[in-house]
Amino acid sequence: TKVMSLQVGFCVEKAGAPAGSAARAADRAAPTATIDETDRGEELRMSTLRFQPEAARFYAEGHWRSGDLWEDFAARAAARPGSTALVLDDRAVTYAELRRAALAFSARLAAAGVQPGDVVVLLGRHSIEAAVAVLGGLHRGAVLAPLPPMFNATQVEAVSRQARARAIVAFGGGLGSAT
Repeated sequence: TKVMSLQVGFCVEKAGAPAGSAARAADRAAPTATIDETDRGEELRMSTLRFQPEAARFYAEGHWRSGDLWEDFAARAAARPGSTALVLDDRAVTYAELRRAALAFSARLAAAGVQPGDVVVLLGRHSIEAAVAVLGGLHRGAVLAPLPPMFNATQVEAVSRQARARAIVAFGGGLGSAT
């Protein structure tokens, strides 16, 4: 299992900072994707019917709908790129910043050999980096297995082996436990 450290590199402003700042304007002008999420291929389109025999009924009755969490997030990010997506303590990020960071992380997972359907263990604390890891993993089509940061190396190794994890991603204080 590969161990990766998630480093999120986007500009973070204090909550309530003016949205029209020069940094925000430069951010909006920057490219917003590092890989083309519209060309993810059929490999991500795993049939729900294989895993849930009653899926057709759930769709017909309106309990389920097509799409996934990444598609919902991407649509919101496209509609409101400059709007605040997350606020945590004195950090705030826009949808565009969050989307860009998630796409960059998805590309890092791909470069590390993570394929759609592979298990990725997420180890860390409640943070903006956690949101980036989840969204990036969803974009990549990974199966996410979040663990609390208090797991020690033996516990992380055992869960990773049982889940046949392709990677372990540590962030927000979980780095010491994962190495």
